[in-house]
Amino acid sequence: MMIHLREALSVLFPAFVKVFRQLNSADSLALLTVFPGPEHLIDAGEEKAAETLSLASPHRMGKGMAKRIIEAAQNTVGVIQKQPALGTKISILAKRTASLQATILNLDKQITALVNSLPCKPQSFPLGRASTLATIVSEIVYIRRFPTLKKFLSHLGWCPQSFQTGNYCMKHPRMSHAGNKYIRRLIWMLSVLAVRMVPRYREYFTRQVIEGKAKMHILVAVGRKLLSALHAILKRGVLYDPNWEENSQLAVAKH
Repeated sequence: MMIHLREALSVLFPAFVKVFRQLNSADSLALLTVFPGPEHLIDAGEEKAAETLSLASPHRMGKGMAKRIIEAAQNTVGVIQKQPALGTKISILAKRTASLQATILNLDKQITALVNSLPCKPQSFPLGRASTLATIVSEIVYIRRFPTLKKFLSHLGWCPQSFQTGNYCMKHPRMSHAGNKYIRRLIWMLSVLAVRMVPRYREYFTRQVIEGKAKMHILVAVGRKLLSALHAILKRGVLYDPNWEENSQLAVAKH
């Protein structure tokens, strides 16, 4: 919808996107719903525009923004709105976008509440929103059906694909295409985010780059580390331990 809304504004009111950098913001959508075109804004005046902006976004400067958008409407290079069809289209698209955003926000709150109620506490994971973790957890369904970490990674498609014919076995196989492609994309994004935001993974990435490893391969390894930590959290019901690898090695050494 945002693409269609932007296209319609580029014809009728191109200056609008210069005033509102974020076209999907609450105040922008509220203004377009009520005043879907420069002529509507000019007829309404600054006071009514400021009132609409203040109701939609109380923390922003309604009067200042109203003055800017009225000036933009008066100096627009868009087509003259002789037919109401384009303005009606803009109003409908803005209203639908605002409704969709409200629905997404409500769902996000419900998902967060459900994730926080889980006994295994995946919200202790070092990064990622509750909705992101919930997406991965929903793909897992039941952690006990994966007796090993290898089977867990295989289900999510985060492992090398098996390729062997006769006596030939590929030394460096590509990633498996098994599992949900959207989950694999999500894991990849989490890996990139981990390298940027979590010192532990950033240090690991830098160290591997210095050793000459390919960056893409390092990110795959980071994803595996993240999934290994999530597997432990879900299966054992423990909080995330940033030093879980070292601690598990020490535990093995003691035994």
